Amino acid sequence: MDTRRRAVASLAIALVVVSVCPADDRIPPPRVIQLRGEVPQNQSPAVAWSSDGKWFAASWIGASYVFNAKSGKPQSICANKNLLESLHFANSGKLLFGPSGGEMRMPCFDTSSGRLVSNIPLPNTVGRQVAVTSQGDRFAVASVIKAGENRVVDVNLWDVKTGKALGSTRLDAAEVRGLEFSNDGGLLALAQSSKIVLMKTSDLSETSVLDDDSWTPNRLTFSPDGKLLATNYRYRVIKIWNVAERKIVSKLTTAVKPATQTEAPGVGAEPTSPTQGQLRTWTSADGKFTVVAELIKNSAAAVRLKREDGRVITVSKSMLSEADLEFLKNVRAP
Repeated sequence: MDTRRRAVASLAIALVVVSVCPADDRIPPPRVIQLRGEVPQNQSPAVAWSSDGKWFAASWIGASYVFNAKSGKPQSICANKNLLESLHFANSGKLLFGPSGGEMRMPCFDTSSGRLVSNIPLPNTVGRQVAVTSQGDRFAVASVIKAGENRVVDVNLWDVKTGKALGSTRLDAAEVRGLEFSNDGGLLALAQSSKIVLMKTSDLSETSVLDDDSWTPNRLTFSPDGKLLATNYRYRVIKIWNVAERKIVSKLTTAVKPATQTEAPGVGAEPTSPTQGQLRTWTSADGKFTVVAELIKNSAAAVRLKREDGRVITVSKSMLSEADLEFLKNVRAP
């Protein structure tokens, strides 16, 4: 195999499946499922666990495998040409979704047979986030696009069964960090710089905004009853929101310090240097290019970034997006 031409590497994937603890609280040993497949360098297979705990899935080039979480045996193989960006179980584990960046489509598979149920085209955009309802009847995509001199976020909603677009809306935002449905599918939450936007899925109208000051949420998730929303942030901070009252009811953090890092700043504190080992997505000013990399140097005119493959690149700040420049304001030069 010509590795220089194909740029692929053989990867052994270990799926660790831990069963529910028995009544005497002894923790059973994990089971390890090992498969071999080829994935492009600098890319990682997507994984997902169904909400009922019965199924576990992993995806890489050529196929996505669905496993019985209890026995560890493969249940089905779902054929996919390109590596899926992420995996999403729905309908109590009966359906498996995975957006394919290479094909710009959202395939949906029947997990029992691996049969392709639908394969809906996606917009060709950058900075994309995907969410699927727990019932598996609808999915949403939030994408960053160029509108004149500015960047905005388009949110589109699709019907899985028919493949038809159910609605769309445009938000005045330069980025999207997370997208999630409430458990009943009635609300859609979108995380962007310094706030979380809540929309009704019936018409994608904005119902409320959770203003988060200078904090930028990375990911979010609803509680099962939809009354609470959890958002996570850099520096090991999680905030719990009361959705109806639009206020923070709890802040969670950890005093555990990674062996290779200094103590994280407290809530609201500014970082004193680039955080080593933390990857983020950097976007060009025109929104056409992205790179996942770690910040290792922040100077007045440029930044030095270490990509996932270990290569270090220098990027002029004039080439970076507004969201990246805002992020750099809170990072002092080392």
